Amino acid sequence: MTNPALSDLTILLGTWRVELTAADWLDEGQSLVGETRVEWLDDFFLVLRSSFGEGPPDSTSVVGRNDDRDDYTVLYADERGVSRIYAMTYADRLWVQHREDPGFHQRFEGRISGDGSRIDAAWSKSHDDGATWEHDFDLTWTRVPG
Repeated sequence: MTNPALSDLTILLGTWRVELTAADWLDEGQSLVGETRVEWLDDFFLVLRSSFGEGPPDSTSVVGRNDDRDDYTVLYADERGVSRIYAMTYADRLWVQHREDPGFHQRFEGRISGDGSRIDAAWSKSHDDGATWEHDFDLTWTRVPG
């Protein structure tokens, strides 16, 4: 039996083609395409493994939840040696992750389509502890059939 505390997130399971756009470090109109695989880890956690080949670093995120709470925790690490912890919520097809570290905050918001085949998402960042936010980049996730 898989972890019932994560049942709302089973819509994420599978392989996704991920297109990164609208980043200030990309040329106008340029995009990067990668892949994210979402699968169970020992039936207790969800694991997201992302790879772009070039551009963003390969990364792994593990999602878990205390079954007495509605929010989730995401442990993130990437090939640069970066490790982060994000708070996460999911409700009404809106997936939100955020972290609030001194001097650098990040926020991810993804809206899952009605049929579960697409996620339109964006990352934003703040260098002044959340007083002002700036767009970082957009992501479009498209489910790979199979």
